[in-house]
Amino acid sequence: ISNLIASLIVIIIWIIVGIISIYVVRQILYRVFKIKDRGPRSLTIGKLISSISKYAIWFIVIMIILSELEIDITPFIASAGVLGLAIGFGAQSVVKDFISGFFIIFEESFNVGDVIEIDGFKGTVLDLGFRTTKFKDWKGDIKIVRNGDINSLINFSKAESTAIIDFGVSYKTDLDSFKDKMALFIE
Repeated sequence: ISNLIASLIVIIIWIIVGIISIYVVRQILYRVFKIKDRGPRSLTIGKLISSISKYAIWFIVIMIILSELEIDITPFIASAGVLGLAIGFGAQSVVKDFISGFFIIFEESFNVGDVIEIDGFKGTVLDLGFRTTKFKDWKGDIKIVRNGDINSLINFSKAESTAIIDFGVSYKTDLDSFKDKMALFIE
């Protein structure tokens, strides 16, 4: 019974260490990298890194607890590797979407509020996530595109665009004076 109580105390200590470790990692991310001060993009990246670190910490804590209970963890680690490989093959498109979203966010290809065109659909970006991008055209139609499917895009918000406007004038208009008046408008 004393061994059982000692094992139970060690397990509780490791769970507390796991909780404290997750809290410390989150605080380090948010304070050292000043994630909250840098806007929504940094907050999204901070949440992703915090989530990944949380799962990694819990995996390590569970493996330590299992070894404390004198359970051979080798099969679990091997199974995790095989399971990870199977999930990797089965979720290639999801992984591709996340990696593409990661690069879109870090390279700042476009941001929320930018006007972009993907596959002939032109609209304003409403939401930019790691997996999908949602944007709306001038008619109110909303298109959701998986980030892995974005092969090429046009971002109309990165630089000034040229506008060509055709309009008619009366046949009686003096074109020389009209050009002079239009030059004042353009400048």
